[in-house]
Amino acid sequence: MDMVGGLGMRGDGGPGMMGRGRDRMGGFGMGGGPNESPDPAKMSDMVLNQLTAKLTLTDDQKAKMKPIIQDQVTQMQKDMEARRAAMEKSLEDTKAKIRTLLNADQQKQLDAIQLPGQKAPATAAMPAPAGK
Repeated sequence: MDMVGGLGMRGDGGPGMMGRGRDRMGGFGMGGGPNESPDPAKMSDMVLNQLTAKLTLTDDQKAKMKPIIQDQVTQMQKDMEARRAAMEKSLEDTKAKIRTLLNADQQKQLDAIQLPGQKAPATAAMPAPAGK
């Protein structure tokens, strides 16, 4: 299990696993919003602070642990991005297969649909601001 998830860091001090979703991580004040990666420095500091509180670490221990935690957080973010990219590709592949079964009108409608887990279609029109 990874360092953060294996330590049960949830961002609020409670038990659990961090990294279950970008919305959750972005909501813990670690930088990044729902569609952005959290700030690795803030994530590393959070993990180190929780370890310090739970294990009463010395300054020497903290100094030695910090680069280890930073490396793990960086690798975890790379792994998450790779998984996200693979999932997006899988969704696009599935949508392409479905598209071949549809007539022209249905294909246009499908192109405008955002499937669960998929980024918004580039061709989707942005709604006009309210009151304009």
